[in-house]
Amino acid sequence: MISLKNPSLLFRLDPETGVWGLAEARENSMALEGARIGAAFRDGKSRVEWLLGESPGAPVPGMRNDFHHGRCWTLAVESEAGSGLRVRVEWSLPAKRPFLLWRAVLTNAGSRTLHIDRIDLCHAGGRSGIGGGVRLTAAPVERTMFVNGWQSWSYAGGRRAADRQPGPKLGPINAAMHIGAHRRTTGRPGHFVSDMFTAIGGAAGGDLLVAGFLAQREQFGLVETWLGDEILSLRIEADADGVRLDPGCALGTDYAYLSLGAPAGEYFDAAARENEARTRRAAPAGWSSWYYYFTAIDQKNLERNTDAAAELRPKLPLRLIQLDDGYQADAGVWLERNFKFPSRMDEISARIQKAGFTPGVWMSPFLTEAGSKVARDHPDWLAPRAEGVMSNVKLAWVRETRSLDVTRPEVLTHIRRLIRTAVKEWKYPFLKLDYLYLPAVKGARLADPAVTRAQALRKALEEIRAAAGEKAYLLGCGCPLGSGIGIFDAMRIGPDVDSIWKPHLFHHTWAGLGDPTLPSAWNSVRNMLARAPLHRRWWWNDPDCLLARDRETRLTIAERRSLAAAIALSGGMVLLSDDLAALSWGAVRLAQSLFPPVYRAADLPAWRGEAPSSIAVLPMRGASGKWWVIGVFNWKDRPAGRIINIRELTGISGEPVVFSFWDERTLITADGRLHFSNIPPHGSVLLAVRPPASGIRLIGSNLHFTQGAEVAKWKTSRGSLRAVLRLGREAEGALWISLPGDPLRVWVDGVPVRPENAGAGIWKIPVRFAGDGIVDINWNSGGRRR
Repeated sequence: MISLKNPSLLFRLDPETGVWGLAEARENSMALEGARIGAAFRDGKSRVEWLLGESPGAPVPGMRNDFHHGRCWTLAVESEAGSGLRVRVEWSLPAKRPFLLWRAVLTNAGSRTLHIDRIDLCHAGGRSGIGGGVRLTAAPVERTMFVNGWQSWSYAGGRRAADRQPGPKLGPINAAMHIGAHRRTTGRPGHFVSDMFTAIGGAAGGDLLVAGFLAQREQFGLVETWLGDEILSLRIEADADGVRLDPGCALGTDYAYLSLGAPAGEYFDAAARENEARTRRAAPAGWSSWYYYFTAIDQKNLERNTDAAAELRPKLPLRLIQLDDGYQADAGVWLERNFKFPSRMDEISARIQKAGFTPGVWMSPFLTEAGSKVARDHPDWLAPRAEGVMSNVKLAWVRETRSLDVTRPEVLTHIRRLIRTAVKEWKYPFLKLDYLYLPAVKGARLADPAVTRAQALRKALEEIRAAAGEKAYLLGCGCPLGSGIGIFDAMRIGPDVDSIWKPHLFHHTWAGLGDPTLPSAWNSVRNMLARAPLHRRWWWNDPDCLLARDRETRLTIAERRSLAAAIALSGGMVLLSDDLAALSWGAVRLAQSLFPPVYRAADLPAWRGEAPSSIAVLPMRGASGKWWVIGVFNWKDRPAGRIINIRELTGISGEPVVFSFWDERTLITADGRLHFSNIPPHGSVLLAVRPPASGIRLIGSNLHFTQGAEVAKWKTSRGSLRAVLRLGREAEGALWISLPGDPLRVWVDGVPVRPENAGAGIWKIPVRFAGDGIVDINWNSGGRRR
């Protein structure tokens, strides 16, 4: 037995059998045992199933300095798989990081062409007919698993052993766009397949197993398990698409990843380093035309909303105006406008810029309608149909649409021209690029059979980034997640939001069948909370748009507040998509509560086991001290009560001070617990929680969802307080402040205001200011309370 060890993990390999395992360094903890490496390939009409161990070579230990993960202890094994195929497996255990990395490289040393179907980086457990498996500390009934879908709109969220695999429910209408790899589940409870990565643990927290791939540049990978088994079966598999491997050629996998007991954040950070994620530039807050106008957008309404945004700027400081689908002559003919846009695209962007905004534009560079000019002039550019259905399988266009074949050099030249024109000639520094999964649909037959779908898509995305340049801000949408890391500055992480809560087809919820991938506010919220940990690790999350309007919507006020709270607590981009000129004051106030964006994702204590989490916790620290913002959500279709333990969520000892944002009142805890009796259907409670303390302190506010981030300075002396408020916009509302005595004088920007006694030594201070506001309070430090 040969072993590698670091402070967290112990790796073992049996050189006689090729069987390997991984265990935590501490005793009686999680362990993977009896794991095998394998592959499936074809030699002509013969299909070969190979396992490492049938003809193993001598293991070669060593050490390497990995640019991304530091010094690593290594072990390599080479083996003959038959038909001239040689397989080299390389394990790496970082000296100072709590995870194992490994990959396989397949080389065709024979004289005949081979076709590689899959590469098993880990195969263990009784379900596969192979011994071993994973010993977990959590009992099967307590286990939870994070299931990650293939692309932006695919399901993401926690599942339990009694649940079934979530996914598209409309069969051939939308299945292909969400299935990244060939492996399917049985549909039985506890049998799950997760794209790229998963996390498995207990519903109450504790030990966690994280497994998957650091990248999806070479193949699309998956993790499969049966969650309810006592000994967990585990398969980590790279889908090689039947790629052609000619004599003398090699095919490597992306690095597989496995950690036992380490937090999921270790995986997200490792994948970010591996792909050199782009996270330095903040996503601009702004407006998108899509969710109000859809394809009916025209130049007149674009200009109307640009002017409305400029007029609202003192109250709502938007920076981006993004023109979405509806300007182009035809789907795929992106460089020509339709009759609704009489001005040139560069003239439109110049007008937006003159109004003080960054211009943004949408396009889908891989998509074209079957009857478009591009398809007629270049029929050879179209990717063949996949698996008997259209290669895109989508509902946005009535007419048939097809994917371009990105393995053709002339197609890449065409795509580079699209991107360069939009950025450098039209002068749109912000591009939203959509339907990016198209060339990589499972079963797609590309012109170059020697590249996998993942390789083809990654190459095309790299060409897009090169054509756009480093300064352009790229937002990806409908993109396989692993393919976009290091390419995109921001990424959509969920299905389309909509002005209706439940998934639907043409606003009929019964026709949506509860499909977790269809447009709806509910599906959008679920994914934005589930994938919140990716924010500012892999990119800036785009949770999709806030629909603040209270007219022309089927969302209740409770649902609009929940959407706003989820967007705020997810930390990602803030985009509005309403008719800005028609917004009511209440709608503006709802949107204002998110400005300025905090851009920090909340901690989601149960993100593995709930879909979505019903509690989000955002720790805050500022001039007024330390506090927590907590979102409590009722995802049920009926009013519901809830008890939450504030002490467990925050670590506060004693009775915390709690203020509720939506209903502007102080809440009383008992033994650190809060009791909510009637949260509305799909509603939320947004709390500011502060440690118990006496004297002068901020209790809450109705100016900003954090109820404290607006305080830039907080200076007290005997009998006085000066607070500087900073929101970068006009603001009107109130602060709730605890004082040790009755206020004698209160000024806001030198103007006296009348405070309101809210009881228990708390005073409601009305404020109104633009940009910065200064609040001065004097009180009677020796007087009695009124």
